[in-house]
Amino acid sequence: MCGMNQSDWPASVNGRPVPYGLSIDSLSEIAVGPAPERWLAFYAIGRIGTKLARAILSAFATDRDSDVRRIAIEVLGRFPPDAEIDMLLF
Repeated sequence: MCGMNQSDWPASVNGRPVPYGLSIDSLSEIAVGPAPERWLAFYAIGRIGTKLARAILSAFATDRDSDVRRIAIEVLGRFPPDAEIDMLLF
């Protein structure tokens, strides 16, 4: 986990519930789909907080689409300080 309590993560984003109970594989499939579901998946992936979760979000943080980058970076900003993430954020 990211060093944050699960309660520190939003239950919903823009009025839609975040699918925290899904596997990282399922969330990854949603994350490449259409908005707004993909934004919800970003938050759920972030709360998983593993190296794989960070890698997935880091890949989205360099996407050509500015909305994808913004949400990925927003979620990565919730992680504890990390040199790899800091390179993406600054």
